[in-house]
Amino acid sequence: APHDAGSSAAALIGWVAVGEQRGVYLQALDDNGSAVDSPQRLSTLTNRSGSVAIAQGRDGAAVVYAVLTGSGQSEVRFRSIDDEGQASPAERSIAGGADKALSPAIAATPSGYVIAYRRIPPGASGEATLRLTYTDGQGNTARTRDVAPIEASGGPILVRAASDGRLVLAWSATDEEGERLHVITTQCL
Repeated sequence: APHDAGSSAAALIGWVAVGEQRGVYLQALDDNGSAVDSPQRLSTLTNRSGSVAIAQGRDGAAVVYAVLTGSGQSEVRFRSIDDEGQASPAERSIAGGADKALSPAIAATPSGYVIAYRRIPPGASGEATLRLTYTDGQGNTARTRDVAPIEASGGPILVRAASDGRLVLAWSATDEEGERLHVITTQCL
């Protein structure tokens, strides 16, 4: 994700590592694409989906990622990122609990961020809900709403905020007819 030109971090990348260095990582890059400092380990928990998403906001940036907790629950976590590319020490749980939360995506909005993810309730088989959680710049939840039914095992979700106040959401899914791309728009709240 691009970052503020006035900071030492021109861009940010995030990834999930498995094995000995297991965790979710964030790396700030300079204008030449070189690493600024060492990668930051955001979490020692990981998720097989490897979902990490970053968005540039009005005051810094934010990162969301999926983790699998010690109790086997899949959660979406949030951290704000300052202008120097440093993640806040405060990690916020955006979704999870009894539900599974997978495939997070994030976009900046005028009031903070919107986080899109697959919500799979306990006992559900094959079906999920595309859920949106609106937060302020620090990840405090302001509102949550379900947008559409989607496949539980589909591809990554993408969310973008359009200049006219709408959100564009996209994801892929495979069924008996093959892989299909789904795109919907909804009003940003």
